Amino acid sequence: MPVLPPALLVALYGTTIVVAVTVAVGVLRRGRGRTVAARSISVALVAASVWSLGALVAALTDGPVMEVALSAVVMPSVAVVVAAFWTGLAAVAGDDRPPGSRARRLLVVHPLVMLALGVTNPWHHLVILPSDDGYADGEIYGPLFWVHALYSYGVMTLAAVRAHRVRRDLPLMQGARVTVMLAVSTLPAVGALVQITLMPAGSPDLAPLLFTVVGLVDAHLVVRRNALRVVPIARAQVLDALGDAVLVMDRHGAVADANRAALTLLDAGSRPRDVLGRPADVALAVLRGGPGPLLAPGLRVVRLGRGEVVLDVRTRHVVGRLGRVLGEVVVLRDVSDDVRRERALAQANQDLRDHVATIERLQAELAEQAVRDSVTGLHNRRHLDLVLTSRAAAAAEGGPQVAVAIVDADHFKTVNDVHGHAVGDRVLETLARSLAGAVAPGDALVRYGGEEFVVVMSGVSPQEAVARAEELRLRCGSALTPARDLEIGVTVSVGVAASPDTVPDPQALLEAADRALYEAKDGGRDQVRYARGAIVAGESAGHGVASGPGAAAPASGRAGP
Repeated sequence: MPVLPPALLVALYGTTIVVAVTVAVGVLRRGRGRTVAARSISVALVAASVWSLGALVAALTDGPVMEVALSAVVMPSVAVVVAAFWTGLAAVAGDDRPPGSRARRLLVVHPLVMLALGVTNPWHHLVILPSDDGYADGEIYGPLFWVHALYSYGVMTLAAVRAHRVRRDLPLMQGARVTVMLAVSTLPAVGALVQITLMPAGSPDLAPLLFTVVGLVDAHLVVRRNALRVVPIARAQVLDALGDAVLVMDRHGAVADANRAALTLLDAGSRPRDVLGRPADVALAVLRGGPGPLLAPGLRVVRLGRGEVVLDVRTRHVVGRLGRVLGEVVVLRDVSDDVRRERALAQANQDLRDHVATIERLQAELAEQAVRDSVTGLHNRRHLDLVLTSRAAAAAEGGPQVAVAIVDADHFKTVNDVHGHAVGDRVLETLARSLAGAVAPGDALVRYGGEEFVVVMSGVSPQEAVARAEELRLRCGSALTPARDLEIGVTVSVGVAASPDTVPDPQALLEAADRALYEAKDGGRDQVRYARGAIVAGESAGHGVASGPGAAAPASGRAGP
C-alpha cells in the first residue's frame, strides 16, 4: 500500500504532469524549439510527465496493472529522459548540433529495447518480478532493471563529465550556466539515494518529480536567460574559426594541439596524427626556412607547396596558477600579401623618388641651359645679371669690392666676312677657352653678346683688376684657331671698372667698363683701359690706365668693331 493518501499522490503527480507538459509546449512555442537544447528539454519534460503518470498508476494499483505501468510505461520513459539529458546538456555545453548517427542509434536503441522488454515483461519478468507473492520481501525489480539503471546513470554521468570538461573553455556566462545545470542534474541521483536509504517501501517515486525540476531549471536558463543566445562556442571552436595558425606546445616541446588553420598550413588537415604529440622539430619541419630556432618570434620565409610564404611568428608562454610554465602558444600569421604590398609600395616610392630626381635634374639642366651660351658653353647675360647684382649688393654693404672687365674681340666682323660664321664661332670658342683658363677661382666669366665677354672679379683692387685684365688680353692674343689650311688669331680690347671708383651698382659698373672699352678701341685696340676717373697709383686723375699699342691715345668714340 502507498505511504501517502491516494488524493495526495494524484495531486503531486498530476501537478508534475501538468507543469512538465505546459513548460515543454511553452519552450517549443517561444521559438527555441529550433535548437537541439530546447527540443531536448521539451522531450525530457514530456517523458518525465509520462514517467510520472506511470509512477502514479503503479502507486495506486497492484498486480499485473502495476507491472505493466512500471515495465511498459516507466522504464521506456526513463530511457527517453536519459537520452534527452545527454543531448540537451551537450548542446548547452557548446555543441548545439544534432547527435551523430552512431550516438543517435545508441540513444534511440535504449528506449526501444526498454519498451520491448516492458511489453513482454509478463512472459519473462526480467524487468519487474511477478506479483503473485505480493512482493512480500519488498523486491520488485528484475535483473534487467538493474542493468537499465546502471546504463542510465552511466550515460548521465558521462554527459556531466563531458560538460564539466568543456565548461572551462566556454565564455564566462555560458560556463556559469552550465555549472548551474550540472549542479541541478545531481538532484535525481541524490533523490534516488535518499529514497533507497531513508524512505520506507511504498514511498512515491521521487525520480520523475526531480527530473521535472531539472527540466524546469534548464528550460528557464535556455528560454528566460537566453543561455543559447550567448553563442555556445567552445574555445576550440573559436580557434578553429581563426584564420591564423595556432599551435599549443607542451613544456617538453611537443605539439599538444593545433587549430584547423595550423593543420592546413602544415599540410596535415586530414592527418592530425602527423602533427599532434610529435616533437616540434619533426612535426613542424616544413616551417624551417633558415638558421635559428624553429619558432623564433619574427618574420620567417618558408617554402610550402603553394610557393614562398612569409609567416609572422608570435609566441606566448602558458603559465599555470602556481606560476609554472605549462607550455607555449605559437601564432603563425601568413603575411605574404602584406609583405608583397609593402615591397610594391617601397618600389613605387623608390620609382617616385627616381622620377622626382630625374625631374629635378632635368629642371636643373634646363635652368643651366637658360643661363648658358650655346656656342661657347659659358654662362650668358642672364647669369651675369644674377651674379653682378648679388656681388655689387655685397660690396655696397661693406663686403669684398667688385670689378668688371669687358673683353671684346678686335675686327671680329672681318673674321666672319672673310672666313664665314662657322669659323667665327670656332674663334669665339677659342677665346672662351683662353679666358676660362686665365680667370681666377671665384671669378665669373660670361658671354655678354656677340664677340664680347665679361669677367666679374671679387676682392680685388683696381690695380689687381687691371693686371688680371692684362693677363686675359695676352692669353687671348696668343690663342690660334685652325681654319682650313691656316690658323686665325685675334686680339682683344678690354675695359675695366671697379667699385671703389664707381658706385657699386651693376648697371653703373658695366657702363663704366664699356666706356673704358670704347677708349681701348679708339686708342688702337689690343689694350686694356681702366674707366676714366679711376685713381691708380702712378697715374694722375683724369687719365686712363692703358697697356698695349696706342694705349695713351685720347678717347673719341669707338672706331670700329
